[in-house]
Amino acid sequence: MVVDRQMSVVDAATPEWVNTELFANLLSKEVADFQKILKFSTKRVDNCKDNYLGVKIEYEAKDGKRRVMGFILKTATFSSGDKFLPYLNNSTLAQENDVNFEILPKFRKLYEEENTPINFAPMVYKFPQPVPEDYILFEDLQYKGYRCIQQSGGLSSKQMEIALKNLAAFHAASVVGAKFDIKSRRTFCNATKETQILADRIFYENLRGYSLKHYEDKIKSLQTQFLENRPFSNQQEFQVLLLGNANLDNMLFQIDAFGNIKDFVFTNLGSCSYGNPAKDLWYLLLSSTNLDEKLNKFEYYVKFYYDQLIGCFKLLKYKGDVPKLSELHYDLLKNNKWAFEAVTQVLPLALWDPIQDCAVSADCSADPCERNDRLLKVMYGQENYCQQIQKLLPWMENKALLEV
Repeated sequence: MVVDRQMSVVDAATPEWVNTELFANLLSKEVADFQKILKFSTKRVDNCKDNYLGVKIEYEAKDGKRRVMGFILKTATFSSGDKFLPYLNNSTLAQENDVNFEILPKFRKLYEEENTPINFAPMVYKFPQPVPEDYILFEDLQYKGYRCIQQSGGLSSKQMEIALKNLAAFHAASVVGAKFDIKSRRTFCNATKETQILADRIFYENLRGYSLKHYEDKIKSLQTQFLENRPFSNQQEFQVLLLGNANLDNMLFQIDAFGNIKDFVFTNLGSCSYGNPAKDLWYLLLSSTNLDEKLNKFEYYVKFYYDQLIGCFKLLKYKGDVPKLSELHYDLLKNNKWAFEAVTQVLPLALWDPIQDCAVSADCSADPCERNDRLLKVMYGQENYCQQIQKLLPWMENKALLEV
């Protein structure tokens, strides 16, 4: 291990134990051509969507060439609950470690055995020596050309198909893998009742501003029903391991210079829960694609997901019971709580850009209750969200999704 201590640029928020020596030891173990670190830099990302420490390392390879590698480090310090809206804060480091180190390797192996490798998520690492905090460490894939789709309109048709294909593969692996990995059937935590009350109140208060005053009674009835009857995991339903947060902020696309999608991964897998796939589908379809696609291609995307799911079951030689397409549609209708939550809580967050709205992002350091109230008001007041909710509520009404 060789370290050049003259080339460090460290963010003031970086813990003392996160240093050049620590990562030099890691790279010596994990990177075959690593020779020495040339430059070590850290930068804290701290806004109401993300809270982690970014690490960038420039190193000299054994062939003398200079290479760059990045990492994302989450610790108890950098993922503390008061830095997030509560309905985002339904994950823990322990959960995320469970999914990435215990469950995903088994999922990957299932597809590798069928000569169809799927990444699912960024590579995770463990430091070769003990550190004073619990943590999870990912490769930062931006250095390999991956990026989050930030366009306000949402995913294109091709991008949505890629996301649904990978979602179906993830779900199928959880069903097939459950026979040898009982731990993948555990149920993880969900959002709190206090969170639901806060978001419900501010959304309801904005209905008149959306010119949707005539929905007030129906929305109030729905909110009361969903609050009093919290969803639970029905063991009699078709169940999969859910992502729990399938939206634009938790997907990365690797796109080449010609606009072609080379790869795709999910991120932030600490919100997993075991349940009906309706939740992931509602979240993904209503919060991540553009408005025209939501309104006009919903049935197409459900069928596309279903075909991919059945295809994965066949590929993995699964012999158990599988749902019919009609049963999937019934489950989507029956689980309209997730459709309502996707439209009224997840969508405004997915549309909001904390980088552009620096003042509200900086407000993350304020009192949590006050901050969340201000933040939700900003998100529900977005012009883009206003335009979408004006079309989405009538669409949901026509599909009987606003019925108690």
